[in-house]
Amino acid sequence: VAGRSGEMEETEDHPDEFVDPISLELMADPQICADGFTYERRTIEKWFEKSNSSPMTGAPVASQALIPNRALRTAIERYVEERGGAPAGPASPPGAALAENPAARALRARMREQQARQNERRAAPTDSVKFVAPGAVARLVVAADVAAVFHRVLQFWYTGVYEFADNHDLVDETRAAAQRFGCDELVTICANQLEGNAFLNPSIGTFLNDKNGEQMKELFLGRPLLSDMVFAEGPDGLRIPAHAAVVRARCPYFAKMGACVRIKRRRDVPAYRAALEYIYTGHAPIVETGALAVLRAASKLGLSRLVTLCELYASKEIETRTADEIIKCDLSVVEFLNAANKCRAKQLAAFCRHFL
Repeated sequence: VAGRSGEMEETEDHPDEFVDPISLELMADPQICADGFTYERRTIEKWFEKSNSSPMTGAPVASQALIPNRALRTAIERYVEERGGAPAGPASPPGAALAENPAARALRARMREQQARQNERRAAPTDSVKFVAPGAVARLVVAADVAAVFHRVLQFWYTGVYEFADNHDLVDETRAAAQRFGCDELVTICANQLEGNAFLNPSIGTFLNDKNGEQMKELFLGRPLLSDMVFAEGPDGLRIPAHAAVVRARCPYFAKMGACVRIKRRRDVPAYRAALEYIYTGHAPIVETGALAVLRAASKLGLSRLVTLCELYASKEIETRTADEIIKCDLSVVEFLNAANKCRAKQLAAFCRHFL
């Protein structure tokens, strides 16, 4: 950042998830917007005074309502406290005042009270969730009376969500366990349940699944690290590694068949790589790869939701490319119809027939 003297001043490098994407400053009051991104409250509210679009995507937002991102706020407060109460650097970001923020002090006091109650439960004979041999691999002793609580935590680790039946469904106990294991998002889910805001919890699950998908893609997608199976074999000795625990749980083809996919044509390789990315992350580069190509791979692998997504993109492609003039368009709607029939993509087939 250029200073007043014209020289370059070095700004502090905070974790990206703690920084407001509009002001590029450390957030103090992070809020989840309808576009799925998190912003500092004052900057997104100022943005909405001038625009009804998403600062990140440019698309109109369905609502300007904001949802407090409590888990992220707690993480930022912990980050600030670990650095001595205020971040260093020439700038004075909103998060610098967290140590003096009355709401932050009240939140920390409430967390200390919860920690004290948790310690009392841990000292009682009935509470037997504890780590054995600190510093070694985490080994847990779980008694029958707390097995239900641990099951909730375990389900959260696998899925990113947990739905309580009501406020008496071991919510306080689950929150205490979540604090013990450092699951800030699960703490927020429990707080939302107790405060009558359980309708906000699915958005937390969506955020976590997207975040975990990004990590899965970076660490494991197409990489030999910890791989124990071959997803596909193709021309020139191509072998795409995969992880059985992920692929067999999320792909009906491998759940039934177990054998790797045989790719005969080189041009089909990108489509199967896109399908594998969908299996790991829940997202696929459909536009970049081609809707019909990914549709064929998704149909073979039994990925019904990916088939539906490809149908949507394919129909949009037809509409876009024929928007100006149908006669001179080089796109073959009949080819789309034949592919839809072969892949049992009923929505796309109906669209093509109506178009023709």
